[in-house]
Amino acid sequence: MNKVLEEVDSPINGKIRVVTTLGLGTYLQVNNLTQSGGIVDGFWRHLLGKIKRKKPEIKNCLVLGLGGGSAAMRVKTLWPQAEVTGVDVDPLMIKLGKKYLGLTGVKVVIKDASRLLRNNGLAVFNRLYYGEKRPAAMKFGAKLEKVFARVDYVFPEANVMFVCSVTIE
Repeated sequence: MNKVLEEVDSPINGKIRVVTTLGLGTYLQVNNLTQSGGIVDGFWRHLLGKIKRKKPEIKNCLVLGLGGGSAAMRVKTLWPQAEVTGVDVDPLMIKLGKKYLGLTGVKVVIKDASRLLRNNGLAVFNRLYYGEKRPAAMKFGAKLEKVFARVDYVFPEANVMFVCSVTIE
């Protein structure tokens, strides 16, 4: 049974809902699409687990599109020594991530992430797409391929995630 813990209207993301269920735990939804926590954490667990096997040491990680912090917290779990910086344009997502999803130990920057692209370390970009937004998300991926040596595309529910590395391994 789904229980809504909180619902807020964001001028940036629209309706943000915090939901908890027995099977998926607590998660953040934007316009009824899960953005952080719940099933999204499972995707990050799988993806970052693969990266951990190839890259056992990471000193720093920049997460652009931090949201409620699922990716950042998974990085902190797998690489506890890593300095993690998360960037998001919506302070309400950050606030809800801290309140409900345990977002801690991450340097948070409230800013439009697209202005911080640098070829340094590992960067994870999370883009919401559905319907007409998919072509724009794919264009963004093509831009990343011009900046980073390697870009892996991951497609969880109504999102596309780009995991970018300086080196190809």
